[in-house]
Amino acid sequence: AERDLQPWVTRDDTQGQQIWRLNQRIVSLLAELLRYHNAPESLMVLANASDLLMRATDGMLVDGEACTTPQLELLEAMAVAAQLSLGWGVPGKAMADGLWNLLKYRLPATVQCLSHSSAHVRALSTSVLRDILHAESLNFRYCKNISEKKHHSEHLYYGKDMVVQDWHKA
Repeated sequence: AERDLQPWVTRDDTQGQQIWRLNQRIVSLLAELLRYHNAPESLMVLANASDLLMRATDGMLVDGEACTTPQLELLEAMAVAAQLSLGWGVPGKAMADGLWNLLKYRLPATVQCLSHSSAHVRALSTSVLRDILHAESLNFRYCKNISEKKHHSEHLYYGKDMVVQDWHKA
C-alpha cells in the first residue's frame, strides 16, 4: 500500500482511471483493517503509519462521490479505532492521539463535504464529524480520569510518607 498509493489527481485517461481504482482499493483495505478490532497489534501498526493514512485521505475534494466516499469511510474507521484504543492504556492513548491529529487535520475537508452534491457523502461526512466529536469527549474524559488517578495516588503516597514519619517520631 505504501508503495502503490498514488496522488489523487483528476485525469480522464486510462492510466488515471487505473490509479483511481488502485487508490480506492487501498483506501478500502485500510478502512477494513482499522475496523478489524480483534487484533490490537494490527491497529497499532496501521495507526503508526500516519504518512500512509495522510496520503490515503489526500484527495477528499478532488472529485465526486466515487473518490470521496472511501476516504470518508477511512476517516470514520480511524475515529472508531481511536475511541477503542483508549481502553488499551498508555500505548492506546498514544495511538488515539496520532489518529485524532490526523482527523483534525482532515477536518476542513470533512466539513466541506457537508455541501457535497451527493446525499451519501453528506451523510457520511456528518457521521465522521459526529465520531470526531464523540472521540474528543472520550479523550477528554480519559485524560481527566488519568489526572484524577495521579492526583489521588500522590495523596496516598504522601499520606503513607506522613504515616511513616509519624511512626519514626514516636
